Amino acid sequence: MILVLKFIRTTTPAYISLNKGKYLVGRDKKSDILIEHPTVSRKHCLIEFKKDKWIITDLGSKNGVFINENPVLTSGALKDGDKLKIGKVNLRVEIYPEEDYLIEKLSKLPVDIKIEAEEETEKIISKTPLEEIELSLLNLMKKLHSLNAYYIERELLQILQKISVNQIGLGRVKDKNSITLISSLSSFSYEELYEKRNPRENFKIQKEEISIYNRYINTVDGIYLLQSTKEIPEKLLELLDLFFRYYFLLLLSPVKTPEQDKNFPLGDYIFESEVIKNVIKQAREIAKREGNILIEGETGAGKEVLAELIHKWSSRKNGPFVIVNSAAIPETLAESELFGVSRKSVTGVDEKAGKFEAANHGTLFFDEIGDMDPRIQAKILRAIETGEICRIGSINPIKVDVRIISATNHDLTSAIENGNFRKDLFFRLASFRIKIPPLRERKEDIVPLAHKFAQEFSHIFSKPYTGITEKAKELLLNYHWPGNIRELKNVIREAILRIGDDGVLSARLLPLSRESMDSLGKTTDLELQSVEREAIIKALKKTGWNKTRAAKLLNISRAGLIKKIQRLGIKKEEIEDG
Repeated sequence: MILVLKFIRTTTPAYISLNKGKYLVGRDKKSDILIEHPTVSRKHCLIEFKKDKWIITDLGSKNGVFINENPVLTSGALKDGDKLKIGKVNLRVEIYPEEDYLIEKLSKLPVDIKIEAEEETEKIISKTPLEEIELSLLNLMKKLHSLNAYYIERELLQILQKISVNQIGLGRVKDKNSITLISSLSSFSYEELYEKRNPRENFKIQKEEISIYNRYINTVDGIYLLQSTKEIPEKLLELLDLFFRYYFLLLLSPVKTPEQDKNFPLGDYIFESEVIKNVIKQAREIAKREGNILIEGETGAGKEVLAELIHKWSSRKNGPFVIVNSAAIPETLAESELFGVSRKSVTGVDEKAGKFEAANHGTLFFDEIGDMDPRIQAKILRAIETGEICRIGSINPIKVDVRIISATNHDLTSAIENGNFRKDLFFRLASFRIKIPPLRERKEDIVPLAHKFAQEFSHIFSKPYTGITEKAKELLLNYHWPGNIRELKNVIREAILRIGDDGVLSARLLPLSRESMDSLGKTTDLELQSVEREAIIKALKKTGWNKTRAAKLLNISRAGLIKKIQRLGIKKEEIEDG
């Protein structure tokens, strides 16, 4: 059993990891764990592993030992999650099985822990709000290179909300009346702001109780705007000038990526298993040829990622890659979304191009093509055969040159037999077919993918990550992964959000228990279909067999729902009987 003690208000290290043994704790230089704090006695307590438990014994200390605020008179057992107090030093207890901790993370004795003195603590507590904000800004500046723009701006807004800043705007200045917005947190009306003012100057606009600050950074030709209900001190604005100068430079710097392997590209794929390497090899060969492609595979297996890679490998790589979620388009809007609308053909609707036009000279990707309404299938077939489309309200054909890549998690041959999918369209879409195996059939990829996602999320959330324990690996490998790579990514995201200061991704951090993983590991395809069937029946019962409302609840199109009802053999009597 590994004992991890996590200290509050310490200099490094912030935690100690101990293997089974006996450890003296105190201010004595010969202590195994030396805690430099005036409330800790020279020989304060003893922590040892005996009789399958971690025991702490008070050695007659002056200020005592407390477990969950209860004094330890002689000895007490430590449990996972306990709050421990040695003198006035606060710690948190975590206990791991040996196989669920990285042995290299065990602390080398003796350990010297320096705790902030009470006087210094009081000074920190008594800092003014402005000093706290300045300190937080400086700390955020240190992390700029490891966070993406969304998280930087979100964290910055949280810091500045302490002085009532409720909006942040960020833009590049082209000329006096032309600003390029690059911030996701702004709703400023630039035309109104710069009607009589030059964005290349610092100014403040007062509107009743709201102040809007414009700050110009000449070194990067950029501006940032702050809206606040309180006065912002000039000293803080000058620090923000520095912050945003570095931020602009970071945004403007070209992103450097490692050289890509000529055989296997980077991305959300890891190519450890032979089965996925063969898929990638097949996709590379097909990408060089002309013809439409059908990608088959379970939900979350990476069909969209593979489609985009094929586009990048093809001669159309400089053209657009346009995505259509077939299940999410309502049948009433499907035609206008795909083929566009001509000028003034529909009252209240402006002229617009459809997805086919948007993908001209590029690739059009249909996700979940099996859920496409049969009437739209006929029009897609005609567009493929003629190479032309007509906008709604127009008789003038428009030439389009697109390659279609489709994806499905259904067996389209069964859908053809059931009359739910056009056979002639199937042959037009499936000049080439690629099948992506589910994650459970390429277990060699699971741990490398988990490691990759853990590294990504550790940067995004500014969390430490040092490795995955053997126990966690075992659970990841034994899980069935019905949601494939997408589900794995979500699981690792949750684990990194909860990870401790040691950066160890242990089994206890995974959002599913061992029991549920083992049971899910035995889940069959029929059982997964049963789950889908149950969800649809529940939605139909809730809406009284109103398929339009049920489709909205399930976040799919009405046509997609009808196809699922037919495929899963759901009858109206089941709803009424329930």
